[in-house]
Amino acid sequence: MHELSIAQKIIETIEEEANKSGLERVISAKLKIGRMAAFQKEQLEFCLVTYEKTDMLEDMRFEIEEVPVGLKCKACGQEYLDARFDDAEFAHDIAHAPALYIPPPCPSCSSDDVTMVSGNEMTLVSIEGE
Repeated sequence: MHELSIAQKIIETIEEEANKSGLERVISAKLKIGRMAAFQKEQLEFCLVTYEKTDMLEDMRFEIEEVPVGLKCKACGQEYLDARFDDAEFAHDIAHAPALYIPPPCPSCSSDDVTMVSGNEMTLVSIEGE
């Protein structure tokens, strides 16, 4: 279960940002996590809530936005999603070996010259605290 390692990194990042901002207590945190991470949202939420935290983060609420894997064709400019990441097994395999990821060709012009525009992020969007 790599959700635990994701949760650990998130908690560490939130704590660092809260300390930089001089917060004594964090009330909530908003996150954007790409589907390329192949996380199970419910498992990640469980890990975040149950992970041992300092008093500053103890009662913090989380809002997680899942970001789909978005691609853009360099030949024709078409933007599209890689729906294969809806398959948990496919997503899991790619998360553990991202170098093996081959984006599907453009549905408009069939070009293989595409770039990923979303789905690989793990971003702390905001924290609210006092």
